[in-house]
Amino acid sequence: MKRERGTMTSVLGAQDGKDFLFLFDLLAHTCGLESTLRVLTHSDEKFYEICKPNLDVKEHLFLEEDKLKIVWGPADIERWLQV
Repeated sequence: MKRERGTMTSVLGAQDGKDFLFLFDLLAHTCGLESTLRVLTHSDEKFYEICKPNLDVKEHLFLEEDKLKIVWGPADIERWLQV
């Protein structure tokens, strides 16, 4: 196989964002969807806001004598999947 000289862009071509998609596709296939979504929540603020569970302190926080119970509401993405 002949090795070409030049920049990475000339060798691989301009792939606007396709390398990012490829890496996340590879991550999903090797580590699973859960790990991929976890990494996406750390790398994209908007995706984090969509996936974070909702917590209404007045409705989902129960204080008892010796314990505190928190009930998480569904995230925005979960509500979209139910429709």
